[in-house]
Order: sequence, then structure tokens, then C-alpha cells
Amino acid sequence: MNSVTVKKIQRRQFSLIELMVVIVIMGLVIGIIAPNIAAKMEWAKWDVARNECKIIYQAVESFYLDTGKYPGSLEDLMRSTGQGWRGPYLAEGTDLKDPWNNNYQLRNNGSSVSVISHGSDKSPGGNEHKGDVDQTTKKQGN
Repeated sequence: MNSVTVKKIQRRQFSLIELMVVIVIMGLVIGIIAPNIAAKMEWAKWDVARNECKIIYQAVESFYLDTGKYPGSLEDLMRSTGQGWRGPYLAEGTDLKDPWNNNYQLRNNGSSVSVISHGSDKSPGGNEHKGDVDQTTKKQGN
């Protein structure tokens, strides 16, 4: 082999140092971007839960308008509960789980009715995208 051929072969290869520099740079970029993407995904899940709570709550209100009472459970929105029922108020087989795979909850405390998701922390309270998603209204006649 002549010296020109050897130099061409050597120029086509990356040195170990060049490869390590590229890997370190890629690691830094991923380390900076990944947390931001994860936070945005949590906010997106929270928005989905908020919209689903509104849809479920509208079904609860429709149930009330037809029957004169609020449902005892979210499942009552999909099966007949007796006189005045004109449902189903949610499509049959509707998944009543939030984006974190927890069941949405219907709370009826006597003066208000709420549809709730406890968010990513799966417990009452919290703040920002880890907080509860809550759609509440005062009961009719109160």
C-alpha cells in the first residue's frame, strides 16, 4: 500500500475520543430535554383528565335532569336505574379510568356533586399537574 491509500483509510474512521465526545454531547442534550418532555406529558394527562371529568359531569347533569336525582355511582350513567332514565348517558363500555389508570370518583356530599380524579399522585390534594382534577357544582334546589 502506498501512503496515500493509508491516509484515506485512516481519515474515514472516527477516533475513540471523537466518538466519546459525540456520546457525551448527546447525553447532555437528552438530559436537558427529557425532563421537559416528561413534565409536558404530565400536563397533557392532567388536561385529558380535566376534559374527561367535564364529559362525565355533563352526563351526571343529564341523568339528574331526566330522573330528578343524581346517580349513586358512575356506573348508573350506563345502566337503567328506573323511572325517568333515558340513558345511557355515557357510551356502553366507557372506560371510567383517568390517564393514570385510577377510577374517576363520583362524590355526593349532600350539597354538591363532584366528579374527581386524584391526579398522578393518586391521593387527595396536591398542586399543579399532580393535584386533583375536580368538576363540582351545587345541587339543584340548594
